[in-house]
This record gives sequence, structure tokens and C-alpha cells, in this order.
Amino acid sequence: MLRLLTFSLGITLLVSLGIGFVLADIIGFWQGVVGSIIAQFLGFYIYSLKNTDSNKPDLSEEIINLQTIPISCPCGKHTFPAPVFYNTDNSFLCEKCGSRFKVELNHETVLLTEPLNIANVFTQLKEKELSDNKV
Repeated sequence: MLRLLTFSLGITLLVSLGIGFVLADIIGFWQGVVGSIIAQFLGFYIYSLKNTDSNKPDLSEEIINLQTIPISCPCGKHTFPAPVFYNTDNSFLCEKCGSRFKVELNHETVLLTEPLNIANVFTQLKEKELSDNKV
């Protein structure tokens, strides 16, 4: 982070020195450098304000929204949305009955297969049978 900040400020200073050199005969070298630095910071500030969408949720809010599922209390009287994560203690307090309960996430692996084309299977079996009979 410090390296990025140093690099960014170094580029800003180099650009400002170049602009100060160009404007040295018009308004003076140091006035050009200082004016250029101020203009760059103001320009970046205005650019970042314009391109920041305040209605768009940040990444952490998106992750929480993706992990939010409806949770039902074992009493059966209350269902509410809540984020549930692996590797955390997903315990909740029911507002209706006052009991604490925990949601455990279980996973299992499932083999994905392709549906068979029955006509193709019979053709392949018949061809295999014919080839076995020839030998």
C-alpha cells in the first residue's frame, strides 16, 4: 500500500514539475507546480465523486446478500432471512419462542452424468455383439 502511494505521489510530482517548467515564463515555476498539484487532486476528487455509484452495494454487502437464506425456527412459528456461512457458528435467537438454535451446513458430492440416448445405446450394443461374434 505504501509503495502504491509513493508511486502515485511520485507520478503526480513529476507531472506537476513538468507543467511548472512549461508555465515558468507565464506564471512562474513554483506557482505552476503548486497549481498543477492542486488541479490534479481536485480533478481526481471530482472524477471519483462522479464515478462512484452510491446506490451500488459494496462487495461485502453483495456477499452477505448472496449468503442470505430463509431460516425457520424449530418451533415452526417464525421464519426470517439471515446470512449463513461455512466455518462460522450460525446460531440464532427466535423472536417468537425465545429459544436459541443453530443452523448446520452439510455438503455432499454428487456425480454429474449425461442422459443416455437409448437408441444409440442399443445400436452400440448390437455393433459390439456383432464384432464379438466375428472374432
